[in-house]
Amino acid sequence: MKIFEPIRIGNVDLKNRIIMAPMVTGFADKNGYVTQRLVDHYVRRAEGSCALIIVEAATIEPVFTVGHGLRMDDDKYISGMATLADAVKMAGAKTLLQLAHVGKQIPSKYFGRQTVAPSEVPDPLIKESPHALTLEEIDKLIEGWVQAAIRAEKAGFNGVEIHGAHGYLISQFLSSFDNRRTDQYGGDIHGRTLFAIEIVKGIKEALDNFLVFFRISAEQYMDGLHLHEAKQIVHLLENAGVDATHVSAGRYATVQWMIPPMSQPQACLVPLAAEIRRIARKPVIAVGRIGTPELAEQILQHGDADLIALGRPLFADPDFPKKCKAGKSEQIRPCIACNTCFDTRFVGQPVQCTVNPELKHGRSAEIRTSTHRQKVIIIGGGPGGMEAARSMALSGHTVALWEKSDQLGGQLLLAMAGHGRKEFKRLIEFYGKELKRLGVELKLGMEATIDLIRQEAPEAVIVATGIKSRNPEICGEVCQFGVTAHDILAGRAIAGKRVVIIGGAHTGCETAKFLAADGRTVTVLRRGSNMAAEAAWTTRRLLMEELKNLGVTLLASVKYKSVNTDGVLVSHNGEDKFLPADTVVLATGCDPNRELYTELQGNVPMVLMVGDCNEPRDAIDAIEEGRMVAFQVLGIVRKSTDFY
Repeated sequence: MKIFEPIRIGNVDLKNRIIMAPMVTGFADKNGYVTQRLVDHYVRRAEGSCALIIVEAATIEPVFTVGHGLRMDDDKYISGMATLADAVKMAGAKTLLQLAHVGKQIPSKYFGRQTVAPSEVPDPLIKESPHALTLEEIDKLIEGWVQAAIRAEKAGFNGVEIHGAHGYLISQFLSSFDNRRTDQYGGDIHGRTLFAIEIVKGIKEALDNFLVFFRISAEQYMDGLHLHEAKQIVHLLENAGVDATHVSAGRYATVQWMIPPMSQPQACLVPLAAEIRRIARKPVIAVGRIGTPELAEQILQHGDADLIALGRPLFADPDFPKKCKAGKSEQIRPCIACNTCFDTRFVGQPVQCTVNPELKHGRSAEIRTSTHRQKVIIIGGGPGGMEAARSMALSGHTVALWEKSDQLGGQLLLAMAGHGRKEFKRLIEFYGKELKRLGVELKLGMEATIDLIRQEAPEAVIVATGIKSRNPEICGEVCQFGVTAHDILAGRAIAGKRVVIIGGAHTGCETAKFLAADGRTVTVLRRGSNMAAEAAWTTRRLLMEELKNLGVTLLASVKYKSVNTDGVLVSHNGEDKFLPADTVVLATGCDPNRELYTELQGNVPMVLMVGDCNEPRDAIDAIEEGRMVAFQVLGIVRKSTDFY
């Protein structure tokens, strides 16, 4: 496979063509120092056979730093960085450190001072006027990048990646939308690239045989920077000394390209890399929803790129390269592009992954082999039950999973019914193959009863029976009309032409998208003031845009007055409105289904709950609990303090 062919870049030999893309984790300490948690995170990816780790962005300037982000603006950070670089190299990978400056794309409240940019043009999202950098300040920033690179070399890194993508400071200089300067750093493409050129030249002049990669948004998908200009920029930067170009896209205002969600097609950014590859003289790196080894191999074989960068897929499974090389691609835990990793970091939390609890908990969550083989029955084949079955089987127990329906998946089946959410199917298929490989006894169409369970005499029962729908109260009476959103998504009910959805949380809005995309006229109602307020930032932003494009009517802050077979009467902005409907859909939340758990108390040696029957939440919580229940069966009580 070409993906495992070595490649030489500059004076550095890489053992294969798989590199880790820089993904900010929040694992640094509050002052920007390297922590053991951060070291372990990158070592784990190096152990998975990545050829090159590009360590997440480190700031080159002391003022504009984001909490728990890495810093490289002072010599005091060299020691910790050296520990990181040495550990990664001992694990078998080469290392680069990404160097960055956020510019104006993060609100000033995080820094306590006005942000900076090439010109006084507000960011499309932040909408604050930044300070336009003076020539003296530009010189100081260029020197800041050079000094940060020198520190990286002293720490033992093989090179640096200059972050010129995603709407941060360098990409603001490259973009005619952000850069309105009339001096040598503005104007045509040569002027707008000069800032980046001087950074690259400064590093190359200071350091011999030190790699310099450049990450670029080849398309911003808004005014300011497009592919034809990116091609010119790449030529100019290669002339300045760039050793490889890492081709990404977008910025926060077009985040669906910056970190493509599951609604975007696989390899959606590769056409940009392919266009850059046709004109580049140095290696080109492709990135963006490259979720399978087969797809990565296809990109390389077609000549669309020289290397493949994996970010989220290595969060989901750090052994992606190793499993591929061993011919075990079917065992790779799939990234579903849900963007939980980005969204948790965006709100200031350490990064998490829906499908991989080890990203949150580190080595503390690695599965352990039990010295006492036990018989375990898991009731329910949703995400929590499937992960519990997999974890228990990997621990060495004898495991059976009972599911009352004829297929695995639980709530994931409903999630994947929504428009553009088919990635959940890959996760279900992964679990199905894993459970078969691990010898889990699957009993589909099996309705669990206390008598059947007792006949099996298990030593532990893990209940993952999920949820039951809840009908809302309208003016003090339980609503007797309508069908549930779950029935619509599962295909158990068919909606008419005009649909009113009671409940504007995430499920209600996803159901609205599902129905509107199928040609229905849809209105969504919510008592609260914000639709899908519980959804993560990137998910909600794209969902609201899609609902708008589909013509869905959103009415928030309503008061319900009555519901009947003809529609819904509400009060909105002090005015009564009757909304006629052929179908009323209830998306009003769910209650945990705990009946079996309660019955089993005292009737089996051990009974535990995971997932929505514990409390209705998201797949990330169910999968985490499914993993952690293995420790409980082993008699290990885990608390948050046991982890990082």
